[in-house]
Amino acid sequence: MGSYIITFIISVGIVFSQPAFADQFGLFSGTIKVLDGDSMKMGQRHVRLFGIDAWELYQTCPDRSGKTFDCGQQAKKALQKLISGQKVTCKSITQDKHRRWVARCSVSDQDIGGTLVSQGWATAYQYFSRRYLPMEKAARKQKVGGWAGLPDHPPINPRTWRKNNPRK
Repeated sequence: MGSYIITFIISVGIVFSQPAFADQFGLFSGTIKVLDGDSMKMGQRHVRLFGIDAWELYQTCPDRSGKTFDCGQQAKKALQKLISGQKVTCKSITQDKHRRWVARCSVSDQDIGGTLVSQGWATAYQYFSRRYLPMEKAARKQKVGGWAGLPDHPPINPRTWRKNNPRK
């Protein structure tokens, strides 16, 4: 009987110590390597920010003069500046089809997704959440980030841009 209890305790310990279990149901934190405006890598873990869709890495957006600028590169730089070597804390929501952890993340108690949307470097990803929609509306009105262009030349939504520019 005693050996069964010990085996059970060891089994439970192994299950609860698995990273996938801890990630799926809890918080994780660490330093980040930024991949683009809404994706990061924390150690071996790929993380996608929940509820936002940043301009794609090679996407351009119109500026006030009617020319274009690299808004996707600027979105990546904005995320890098925001986290700037600080500890990032994330609450996992799910995993996406690319096996990335989709999570709400913060740095110094500042919501990373909300900040990027407010700065105009990401859109509210309404397909998954309406959480950041008020921030996107304010960024559009203030003409910040990717919304800096003329009203009659808005940027292409990142989701539409991906459909029109598939990866090779």
